[in-house]
Amino acid sequence: MANRLETLLAIICAPLQRFENACIQLLTQRTVTDAVGAQLDVLGKIVGQVRLGSSDDDYRRYIQARIAANRASGKREELINVAKLVLSDPTVKILLNQEGTATARMLLNGTVSSDVAGIVLAMCTAAVALGVRLVVEWMPSPPANTFRFDSGPGLDVGHLAGADDNSGN
Repeated sequence: MANRLETLLAIICAPLQRFENACIQLLTQRTVTDAVGAQLDVLGKIVGQVRLGSSDDDYRRYIQARIAANRASGKREELINVAKLVLSDPTVKILLNQEGTATARMLLNGTVSSDVAGIVLAMCTAAVALGVRLVVEWMPSPPANTFRFDSGPGLDVGHLAGADDNSGN
């Protein structure tokens, strides 16, 4: 009799178990941190972020940044947080300065690709207060590869080129 009762309960509970498993999957795999592929695309559509060929990890960051931008009221800390979410690179320093009455300048100090800088600009523009102009500046290559005046081989700091110290004139 006990065997038949266990079999009957197993038959009755099997569909309920599948339903419970589906509900748990919805709860755990539909969050931004756990979603992948098409599930991530759905979350992106909900918050208004297009994928544009991004990998799941990059797209996940962009969705989190879009959520932060959608909730932002234009405060300095919110703009910096949105930029940090997009960049996800602790080596890039973010400086935000007010210029004039309704302009803010954000400097991404470090190596940032033009594509990622464009995403930072779009996200932060959505997060900035209405009527405020945001300017974003970045360097697409490491500072070591950019032109600068410096001391070093071939440069004689403190002397004019062609000047002769013992000319007596």
